[in-house]
Amino acid sequence: MHKHLFQDVYLWAGTFRTTVLAKREFVGGPVTYFTAPHLLEHEAERIFNAFHRGAELRGFSASKFAHEAALLLAALNTLHPFREGKGRTQRAFVQVVAQQAGHPLYFDTVSRERMVRASILSAQGDSTMMIRLFQEITDADRVKPLRRAIAFLEANGFQWNDIYIATTTPGQTYNGRLVGRDQDAFMMRTVADQIIIGKHSDISPETRGGDELSFTARWPALPA
Repeated sequence: MHKHLFQDVYLWAGTFRTTVLAKREFVGGPVTYFTAPHLLEHEAERIFNAFHRGAELRGFSASKFAHEAALLLAALNTLHPFREGKGRTQRAFVQVVAQQAGHPLYFDTVSRERMVRASILSAQGDSTMMIRLFQEITDADRVKPLRRAIAFLEANGFQWNDIYIATTTPGQTYNGRLVGRDQDAFMMRTVADQIIIGKHSDISPETRGGDELSFTARWPALPA
C-alpha cells in the first residue's frame, strides 16, 4: 500500500527503512523511538499474523472493533517501517479494514494534534487515548456534532487541526468557557486549551456563550 501511494514520490516507496528512527513532536517533550530496523520484518509478521488470526477484525461489535482497530493502528505506528508517509499509509490501511468489517471510520474529524498525542502515548505503551479516539470516530451520533463544530471553526478561519478537539467522555469533568450552541450540541474551550463538544442536556440551559462552566459529562451514555 505504501508503494502504491508513494511510487511517484519516493524511489524507495514500499521499502522498509534501514536506519534508527526517533521523533520529538513537541519542544521539551519526550523522544519517541520506533522499532529498530533489524526487527521490522519480525514485528510486522507478528502484527499481521495476529491480525489474520483475529479474522481481520470482521464480525466484531462496533465497540469491540473500535478497541481492536485502535490497537492495530497503535502497533503499526510503533512499527513505523517507512522513513516518510507512514501516517497516511496506516490510516488508509485501517480505513480499508474498517470498510471490509462493516464499521465506517471518520478520520476527517480527527485533528492532527489529537492524532499526534494519541500516537505518542500508544508508542509509550498507553493506548487509552487511541482507543477513545476510535470509539468516537466509529459512532455516527458523535461524529455529526463534531463535524458541525469543525465546519464552524473552518468558516471562522480557526486552525482546528492544531488543537485537541473531541466529544465528551462520560463520567469526565470539564471546566472552561462555553463558545456556543448548535442544534442539540454545544462547544466549549477548556482550561486545558482543548475544544470539547457536548450535548445540551449536560449543561444548564441558562449558560450562554462566554460563560464559565463546569460539568460532569453524561453523554454519550455508557453502555449497559
